Amino acid sequence: MKEKYHPYFRLKVFNFLNDLRDSGEVNMFGARPYLVDEFDLDKKDSSELLSMYMEGSLYTVKEAS
Repeated sequence: MKEKYHPYFRLKVFNFLNDLRDSGEVNMFGARPYLVDEFDLDKKDSSELLSMYMEGSLYTVKEAS
């Protein structure tokens, strides 16, 4: 199976979310639109990455083959 999100991309997203959280600008439940704007993601991918972040998971999300 192929990795859905490259590890480097996930790291960039997670670092962005950490900075956003630390800024206090938004509650993390409202962070999805920030991901959409910053990384040009669709709602599904931004929701999936945000869920991974909130779970504290750096594990790879796999696509079905």
